[in-house]
Amino acid sequence: QGTGPGGRITREDVIAAAEKAGSPDKQADSPSVEPVALTEQESIPRKDAETSAKPTAEETTTSSLPLTRLQQTIGRHMVESKTQAPHFYVTVHADMTEAMALRRQLNAGPVDEARISVNDLIVKAAARVLVDFPVLNAGFAGDTHILHREIAICVAVALDDGLVTPVVHHAERKTLRQIARETHDLVERARGGRGRVEDYAGGTFTVSNLGM
Repeated sequence: QGTGPGGRITREDVIAAAEKAGSPDKQADSPSVEPVALTEQESIPRKDAETSAKPTAEETTTSSLPLTRLQQTIGRHMVESKTQAPHFYVTVHADMTEAMALRRQLNAGPVDEARISVNDLIVKAAARVLVDFPVLNAGFAGDTHILHREIAICVAVALDDGLVTPVVHHAERKTLRQIARETHDLVERARGGRGRVEDYAGGTFTVSNLGM
């Protein structure tokens, strides 16, 4: 509280306040703190220091990770597929009893042979259907319906950072064992980051087994 003209703080006011702060009663209330010299950089206003140290609500609830090139490509193609091609959905229930029995029979052979998976059965079945219904082995490009002569089944493979679809070419010409062996090799290369350009080129029809 200044005692000078207009309430200004005088030299005497400062001395009196210092003496009052150093009185025994005041010292009992507040522990003494040894002053520490601060550099110019350290001498920032208290309000600014608290503001800069306190994280914002966004910092405490969210974080940002850049998309990989694979994820960017997947996102772009998924949007194109969903927005540029007409979609319809069909649900069919299939009795797989005989198919599973066939799988057990084929896998009862030597252990060095390629194991047949349910996915391999579906790839082979899809290839046979496309032979009988070639109009389904097609693509949509703008105002053009492209019919493919080769039956090349894409097999969806989940990776840690996305989804890729390596291709089994001429699937209709291959046995179940050949499809199993080739699919296994494609999946191993994809998950090991060793996929080749030709592994992903020329697909005409895609199988995605969500059950796995």
